[in-house]
Amino acid sequence: MTNAALFWTLLVLTSVPIASAISYSETVQQWRQTREAKLKADDGWLTVAGLFWLEPGSNKTGSEDENPVRLPDGYPKVFGSFDRKGEEVVFKSASGIFTTPGGPVRRRRRNSRLVAIP
Repeated sequence: MTNAALFWTLLVLTSVPIASAISYSETVQQWRQTREAKLKADDGWLTVAGLFWLEPGSNKTGSEDENPVRLPDGYPKVFGSFDRKGEEVVFKSASGIFTTPGGPVRRRRRNSRLVAIP
């Protein structure tokens, strides 16, 4: 095999993975752009629906107007409460709101890992 033939063979063989890599890179970039657009949409996960500062003690939540943490219509009038003591916040759900295979969940503590407390 001559040097020219060897050169062209190597050029063709090495250009196929490069073309695949570019195609893969473009696919990943397109997926990221689509994912970001979905997250930022009006009904996406990054949309802030409300900002409520929790006062020390119990902060009721639900769709009633009197609740300090107001949820939109369609939610139960009494959804539960956020109990704040210093930096610790415990969510206490109203009866029957959350269930797991192990039974109903009544409280959830905010810390480095969320743990359901039956």
